[in-house]
Amino acid sequence: MFELKGFINNATFTNNSVAGGVAQIGELSQLSLTYSQDIGWYKSSLTEDCTLVSFKSASGDTFTQLTSNISDHVLTIAQGIFTYANTNGQIFSDTLLQWLLTTYGSVANTFTCGNIITDGTNYMPEWVAWSNTSIPAIQGSGGNAIKIWFVDASFQTEYDEYTIVVIPPIANLATFFQPASILQTALNAVLPADLFATIQAAKNGYPETILRCDTFNYIDPNNANTSIPTNWYTLIYGNAGNNVDAVGQAIINYILANSNQNQAAWTTIIPSLFLRTEFVILPLWTQYAIPNSNLQNGIYSPIANSAATLELLEQVDSGYATQHISANMTIMSHPYKSLAIASIGSPANKNSWFQLQQVFPDFLNILSTDNDFERMTQSTQGFANMLAQMLITAESMTAGSILPSGMTKMTRASILYLVQNYEGIYYLVAAKTNFPLS
Repeated sequence: MFELKGFINNATFTNNSVAGGVAQIGELSQLSLTYSQDIGWYKSSLTEDCTLVSFKSASGDTFTQLTSNISDHVLTIAQGIFTYANTNGQIFSDTLLQWLLTTYGSVANTFTCGNIITDGTNYMPEWVAWSNTSIPAIQGSGGNAIKIWFVDASFQTEYDEYTIVVIPPIANLATFFQPASILQTALNAVLPADLFATIQAAKNGYPETILRCDTFNYIDPNNANTSIPTNWYTLIYGNAGNNVDAVGQAIINYILANSNQNQAAWTTIIPSLFLRTEFVILPLWTQYAIPNSNLQNGIYSPIANSAATLELLEQVDSGYATQHISANMTIMSHPYKSLAIASIGSPANKNSWFQLQQVFPDFLNILSTDNDFERMTQSTQGFANMLAQMLITAESMTAGSILPSGMTKMTRASILYLVQNYEGIYYLVAAKTNFPLS
């Protein structure tokens, strides 16, 4: 199947009132332009106001330049949507979709759209998607799937494609298998100016969405007490790539593609990359002691049935063996709205830390304002404060949410997680929007 994802710029909506100003509708921001290295710009004689900016134009993994019949088709429908919205004022999703099918049903079908938004004067859908039925697929079979955005803020949070470019700590990865002293000398020899030049060269002229640095400790295979921190930089094109799974896998792929050593050898010297320590935290979001009402929000129940919770955790946490989950699942209550929480550590965790109390044995179920809060160690206090903030955020976040600094989101096996790293361990809190599971 050929897939096109893009944005529609409309010259009549451009906001030039202030430096860096971006119209809420019909104008693409500079940040969004960093979301792909394969951007195409398309105009049509059929519409003078609209420009199609393509971010993904591909059959499978093969990039394909748009033909004029495809770009004309997209721009014609996009201009039609602008005209329809301008003519009708406030519009609604159901009537827009019916109009699209009535107007363009001979050349397209399966229309869907995002929420209707307004800039105070104009109304437009965040995006519209459809299948093209009038033009043969550019490559192969399966037709053409098209999705175009009209709202920059929605595009920034919803565009799900990304590219990750890896910059290693040193160019010659074989040095990692030299004695630890030689590796340390090689790492020390990389000056800030050298690193800057390497990063600039890796960009290859494409400004990145995010420049990220992840630190993984090298463990001397001859002396487990000797560790050396190594910094791995990544250039991320598209905000969807800014998550621990995507970045970690990109670094692993880079290492294996640029090394003569196999994964087992690398796992021995950088275990924190290849065997990431993580805990999945499952708040029991659907379990209420006092249900929501029209006047007040409900309060969660701290009482959990172990069998039902185990079944739910197995559904959420695909990837961990059932036997591992049943042997190591823990349930606890939390002061935030009397919430019950189940948790499980990855089978790959260092020190065989599979249960949360192994990491924080002095964790107390109390608020930070309680006099006993300081009886916990500083490390546990920090975790308690972080977990409280993560629960507050995960309760309301969606795939399009803008998150507090230090938190990222990712989707694993169709489950949306809020992710934060604390003292080298990743904590994945399942968002409330996932539930009830279908």
